[in-house]
Amino acid sequence: MAFLCPSDGDGCSYDECRCANASHVRELVNVSLDGQPCYACEPPRLPACTEATDQCTPEACACANSRTHVKYNASTVDGSPCFYCEPIGGYWSFGRNEMALALWLRS
Repeated sequence: MAFLCPSDGDGCSYDECRCANASHVRELVNVSLDGQPCYACEPPRLPACTEATDQCTPEACACANSRTHVKYNASTVDGSPCFYCEPIGGYWSFGRNEMALALWLRS
């Protein structure tokens, strides 16, 4: 009989394990330095949308980090729907670091 995999987000099991919650899936979350797989149970999630500037993901997806990226709808040249993620504020945002650099270069 297999052990129960951790599901509280606080670790993983190097032993064969199964999920106590049937709606969760066993995910490879880590690998030890000697290559041993470590598993935990997590709710199923969508694959990550691409962040490449010249590509889009043709299936349902989510941004890898919704706190720093936003998902956009797009379409391919043949009109098929697709999705991509980019940083909030876009790739060419002008923030504090850029302002400090501009002021330093000006002096």
